[in-house]
Amino acid sequence: MEVIVAFFWRIWERFRDEIILVMIALGWLFLLSTSIQLKPEFTMVGDDWSYFEAVSKLYFEGLPDEGRPFGIAAIYGLPLLFTDNLDAAIHFGLGLNLCCWLVSILVVHRILTERYNSAFHAFAYSVLVLLCVGNLAIAFRFLPEPVFILLILLAVLFLNRFELSSKTKHLSVALAILCFAMLIKPVATGLAVIVAVCHFRSLLAVVKHKSSVLVYAMLVLVGIQMNEMHKAYGDYKISYIGNTTYYNYLGAKADCYRKNIEFIPGENARAKHFQSFSIHDQQRLVREDIAEQLQNNTFNLIKAYGYCLIDNSSKGSYIVASTYNWDNTFVFRPAKFFFKALSKAQNILLTAIGVVLSVYVWIKRKSTSGFSKILAAITLYVFFVSGISCLQTDRFHLVFFPLVIMMIAECRNKKAGEEPA
Repeated sequence: MEVIVAFFWRIWERFRDEIILVMIALGWLFLLSTSIQLKPEFTMVGDDWSYFEAVSKLYFEGLPDEGRPFGIAAIYGLPLLFTDNLDAAIHFGLGLNLCCWLVSILVVHRILTERYNSAFHAFAYSVLVLLCVGNLAIAFRFLPEPVFILLILLAVLFLNRFELSSKTKHLSVALAILCFAMLIKPVATGLAVIVAVCHFRSLLAVVKHKSSVLVYAMLVLVGIQMNEMHKAYGDYKISYIGNTTYYNYLGAKADCYRKNIEFIPGENARAKHFQSFSIHDQQRLVREDIAEQLQNNTFNLIKAYGYCLIDNSSKGSYIVASTYNWDNTFVFRPAKFFFKALSKAQNILLTAIGVVLSVYVWIKRKSTSGFSKILAAITLYVFFVSGISCLQTDRFHLVFFPLVIMMIAECRNKKAGEEPA
C-alpha cells in the first residue's frame, strides 16, 4: 500500500499543475454542458455533414472528397477499420474532439513552462486558454477544428524548442506536423510556407538532417492526396474548398452589393449556377469571377472583404447560440446569455488584441523573439484568410486564440525583463 501511495505522490509532485489544469478543464466542461444543455452531437446544420460524407467516401468508396482532405476523414473513420457502422465514426470523432481540446490546454501549458521560469504565469495563461468558450463549444460538434488547433499548437511547441535549443530535429518535426495539418484543413499550407520562410536559413540543415524523413513522409501523403484528387476530379489540388468558399461567400457578397440584392449564402441564383458545373469547371469559373470582379467590381469586392472580416470578428459561438432548453431548467436562459456574451467578447477582444499585437511585433521585429514573430505571422495569416468567408461567427478565429494569449504572455515577460528559460 505504501508503494502505491508513494507512486501516486510522485506523480502528483511531478504533474501537479497539469492535474489541476485537467480538473479545472473538466469542471468548466461540466458547467458549460449542463447549464446550457450542450451535448456532443452530429448535426445537419453547418459543415458536420460534409465531414461525414468525406469519411464515408474514403472508407466505403476509396475516393477523396472534393472539399475535405483525406487526413481528417482517415482519423474520424478509424473505427470503420473494425465495423461498418458509421455511427461509430461519429461517436469516435466527437470523443476525439473533446480529448484534443483537453490536450491542447496541456500543450499550451508545456510551451509556456518550457519558455518561462514562472510556473504561476504558465498556469495562469493556460487557464485563460481553457476558458475560451468557442474552443470548447466546437469540440461538441463533428468538426475538425479541435484536431487542427492541437496540431498547430504541437507545431508551435517544437518551434519553441527549436528557438531555445537550435536543434534541427525540432524544426523538422514542426514542419512535418504542419504538412500533415494540410490534410486536416488546407489553410495549413500557408502556415507551413510561413514557417519555412521564417526559418529559411535553417532549411538546408533540415534537408541534411536524418529527421527530414518525417517531412518527406508527410509531403508524400500530401502528394497522394493531390494525385487522388487529379484522378477523381481532374486537378492536382489538396482541396476545392477554397473555390467554393470564395464563390459562395466573398465573391457572392460583392456581387450582391453590385446588384443591390440580399445576400443568402448558397441560395442566390449565382450559387445555383455554380452548382450546375463540375468540380473541375467550377475552378475555371472561380478564376474568371475573381478576374472580372477585380477589374469591374473592385470597390464592392473590397467592401465585401471588409464585411467578412468584421462579421467573423464580432460574433460569438453559434454552437452556444443554437442550444435549446429541452429540460426546461431555470438556469438555462441566464447561462446561455452569459456564455453567448462571453464567447462574443472573447472573439472581439482576442481578435483585436491579436491583430494589433501581431502588427506591433512585426514592426518591432528586430527587437522581438522569433517565437513572437511566428505567433504573429500565423495570427495575421489566419485572420486575413478568414475574410474569404462570412457568417462563420468565431469559428475561423478559434485557431489563433491560444496563440494570442501566448503572445500576451510573451509581451508580459519581455516587459518584466524575464528571458526565455
